[in-house]
Amino acid sequence: MIAHYIDLAATIVTLAATLLAGLTLLRAYRQAADTLLLVPWAWAVGTLSFVAAANCYGEFTGQNRFGLFLGSYGALHFTAACGTLCPFIALIGAKRPQHVAWSFVVLAFWVMISLPAAEVIFLHPGQDLEINSIRSWFLLILIFAGLFNFLATRYCLSSILLGIAQITWLGPWLPWKFPPVLLGRELDGLACASAAVISAWIVSWQPTRAENDYDRLWFDFRDSFGLFWSLRLIERVNDTAQQAGWDFDLGWGGFRTKTDFQPLEKLPAETEAALRNCLQGLLRRFVSREWIAARLGESPAATADSPD
Repeated sequence: MIAHYIDLAATIVTLAATLLAGLTLLRAYRQAADTLLLVPWAWAVGTLSFVAAANCYGEFTGQNRFGLFLGSYGALHFTAACGTLCPFIALIGAKRPQHVAWSFVVLAFWVMISLPAAEVIFLHPGQDLEINSIRSWFLLILIFAGLFNFLATRYCLSSILLGIAQITWLGPWLPWKFPPVLLGRELDGLACASAAVISAWIVSWQPTRAENDYDRLWFDFRDSFGLFWSLRLIERVNDTAQQAGWDFDLGWGGFRTKTDFQPLEKLPAETEAALRNCLQGLLRRFVSREWIAARLGESPAATADSPD
């Protein structure tokens, strides 16, 4: 009897956290609207809603037993859980001008990875879902790729929690079969995902600590887009710095001088103008002029004539 009440209380807390995470994710629209993160945000809202609905359905209908996702429900759960990988796939293509067409690539990925589940649902109802080893390893690689993309940013905790949630949801189909005792209840993954969203929201409202406006701009981009696009931006900025003969370059920790590895101080007017034009030209493929201007401490009109 006591165990029943404990389980009921845990379920209520998890559902409350899920509702709070959903509202938090919707509120993040304003932060995403000025960037191409709006597309991954839309995928996150849709797919997390889908997996939450599937989790709740399995919990309250009793179709899931201790992490054993059986029959047609297992196929539905697999499809929903695979959908949570779509925001990271969308992030890979979050760059102008390819971002619109890339959404069809994300949709194609979801359809492709979910084909075995569709066969179970429509052709073999009641049959347990099984996938081949290639697809299994592919899922595991994508989970860890999404995790590592933000591991060295201030959203590290959120990426770890989301990775745990995805492993919990997809555990039965990963290369290393996770025992049911480790997977726990149906809503455990949902609790981790909700905690990931809430922790990311808390971190996003903390001011960015930086030595100067250029570092603030870089840190906000790095933490928002993660490792994949940040390394590409570092490469492009440093190529420009080398060609222009600047005595500083860009690293993961911000702009530093080449001689003594110190933060940037006052730059010559010509160098500062060239650096701003470089950053604006590169970042306009990812974010709006208003987003850039807010971090460089200038009005949006000041960036209106910058190259795209």
